[in-house]
Amino acid sequence: LNYETFSSMNKTFDIFFDNFFSDWNTKEKIGRNSDMLKTLSGSIANLQDKLEVNKQELQNEIKELDILF
Repeated sequence: LNYETFSSMNKTFDIFFDNFFSDWNTKEKIGRNSDMLKTLSGSIANLQDKLEVNKQELQNEIKELDILF
């Protein structure tokens, strides 16, 4: 993941020169990081679904083997 961090210079610039440009830059970084977190969340949910399907398939195979033996 390539989350953007806020450097000391960015923080200093935002505090001492509180203006439209520094606020806009901060807002954009937060927005990009938020988008990346949403994407990550969706990927994790997909992975969980796949793992659940695999778990069910393995449990079914185990039941079938128990019946055979």
